[in-house]
Amino acid sequence: MKELNNPHDAFVKWYFNHPEARVDFVREYLPAEISACINISKLEPDPTSYVDQKLEQSYSDIVIKTSLTDGNPAILYFLIDHKSYFDKWTPFQLLRYMVRIWDNYLYNIKHASPPEFLPYIFPVVLYHGTDTWTGKTNFSGLFKEMPLFKAFTPDFQFFFCDLNPLSDDQIKGTLLTKAVFLTLKSIFRTDFIKILPRLIQFAKTLDAETTGLQSLEAFLKYFLCASKNLEIEQLKKILEITIPDSGGKIMATIAETLIKQGEELGIKKGEELGIKKGEELGIKKGEELGIKKGEELGIRATVKKMLKKGLSIDLISQISELSIDEIKKLAAQS
Repeated sequence: MKELNNPHDAFVKWYFNHPEARVDFVREYLPAEISACINISKLEPDPTSYVDQKLEQSYSDIVIKTSLTDGNPAILYFLIDHKSYFDKWTPFQLLRYMVRIWDNYLYNIKHASPPEFLPYIFPVVLYHGTDTWTGKTNFSGLFKEMPLFKAFTPDFQFFFCDLNPLSDDQIKGTLLTKAVFLTLKSIFRTDFIKILPRLIQFAKTLDAETTGLQSLEAFLKYFLCASKNLEIEQLKKILEITIPDSGGKIMATIAETLIKQGEELGIKKGEELGIKKGEELGIKKGEELGIKKGEELGIRATVKKMLKKGLSIDLISQISELSIDEIKKLAAQS
C-alpha cells in the first residue's frame, strides 16, 4: 500500500532492495573514508522497521548492516532516511530510529555474552524535495543554544545527500542508480514529461538483463503515483512510441495493480472500522459490514484517482468490475 500512501518511500525502498544498489550508493555517494573502512560485499538489509507503528504510513526507514575491514568486530549500521520535502525535525526522527536500533540490538543478544560496546550508526538523509534544506544537520541544532546545558545534551551529525544541486552528468553509479536518482531528482519538475522517454529507456535496458519487466513496472507506477505533472494519456502515448509492442499491456497491468492496492487499503480500514463498531454493538456483523464497506470505498477511491489521471472509463470498468454507469457517477463527483 506504500505505492498509494507514499510512492517516494516505496520507490526508494525498491531501489535499496537491490544488492548492487546498496554497494553503489555507499561507494559513490558516501564519504570515501567511510566506504573504505567497511566490507562493501557484506551490506545486508535489516528487515526490522524502526518506525512508530502510528507513523508507518508517513515515514519509513532503510537500515543496512555491515562490518569493518580492519578486523574490528564492531558492527556498523547505515540508517538511510529518504525525504521528498523539508522537515526541520529530521534529526529528532533519526534519533528515535537510532535508539530503536540499539534497543533491538541489545534485546537480540540478551542471552549471549553482554556486548562491550554499542554498534555504530551512520545516519544518512537522501533528499530530493523542491525546497532548499534550511534545517540543521545535527541534533543539538534543534535546541536554543545555552552553553550551560551543552554538555548534558546528546548530539550527532547526519550525512546529507541532496540530489537537487547535481546535474544529470554528476549523478554517478550504475545504470540502476542513475535511473533512480535522475527520476527522484526530476519527479517534481513541471516539464517532467520531457525526460520521460529517457527514463523509460533506462528501465527497459535494466529489464533487458532479466526475464521480466519488474524495473519498468516499478518506474511507471512511481511516475503515475508521484508526479503531479503527468497525465496517464501522456504516458500512454510515450509508451506507444518507446515500447510499441507491449506498452498498452504494461499500462493495463499497472492500473490493475493500483486498483487492487486501493481495494486492499479500503478493506483494511473498513475492517478496523467494522471491528470497532462490532465491539460497540457486541456483535461480529460490524466487522463483516466494515470489510464490505471498506472494499467498496477502496475501489471507488482508486477509481477516482484513475479518472483524474485520465484513464479511460472502459478500461477502468474492465479492471475494477464496476459498471460504466457507476464509473460515470464517480466521474461526476470528482
